[in-house]
Amino acid sequence: MFVLSIRWAASPIDPQAIDAALGPYEDWIRLNGQTWLVWSDASAGRIAESVRESLQPEESVLVFGVDPSDADGWERTWVWNWIASKRKAGDGMDLRRVQQGQG
Repeated sequence: MFVLSIRWAASPIDPQAIDAALGPYEDWIRLNGQTWLVWSDASAGRIAESVRESLQPEESVLVFGVDPSDADGWERTWVWNWIASKRKAGDGMDLRRVQQGQG
């Protein structure tokens, strides 16, 4: 799983452009206008290059791998369900505790 973050600097925030660039990866979700989670076997570099083509040179792109079994925070239930669907069986992530803010 990868976190993709965009810093919009020269152009208006356009998450639909990034959605379109992520289309080939099929399994991703947009958290907000600057942040996506991408489930893919592709490399971080490949994802970044795919997205970079949709941005102005002044914009920034950051893509890095994350471990979905070690997640915590406050997010909508559908996001936690998506993350939970990506984790390996027995990895220790208790979705009920995460949803309740108990890690």
